[in-house]
Amino acid sequence: LVEWQLRVASGEKLPDWSALVLRGHAIEARVYAEDPKKNFMPKPGDVTELVWCGGAGERLDDTVRIESAVVAGSKVTPYYDPMVAKVVAWGSDRATAMRVLDETLQSTTIAPLVTNIAFVRAVLADPDFAHGEYDTAFAEKFAKSATF
Repeated sequence: LVEWQLRVASGEKLPDWSALVLRGHAIEARVYAEDPKKNFMPKPGDVTELVWCGGAGERLDDTVRIESAVVAGSKVTPYYDPMVAKVVAWGSDRATAMRVLDETLQSTTIAPLVTNIAFVRAVLADPDFAHGEYDTAFAEKFAKSATF
């Protein structure tokens, strides 16, 4: 992608993408040590237990990938971004990808940190989000009105 951005910036034309075949849908959630109920205030701390979806690997199967440097025994510090991980789920369509992501987050344990996992799961269950009815202000508005 970056290569093509540089090529276009240099004046090259994009190739004919008509033969490109799309396959499935991916969705990503960023898991943070934060409290969505308190305006997403960072909640740094020690991580004594961390289990991703009942497994420990970066790629749990062909439908889920975990990108994280946080492990059990480490600490989320107040000095940097409190992101714990990016969790990427794939499915044959948007609904399936969302279900896979929700199931992954449901069976994830990160203790004793306060995280945004319940908030992300509530977003995934929201009909407006499911139908693509959201914008850049969605999370803030949703956090004020939803129960999670």
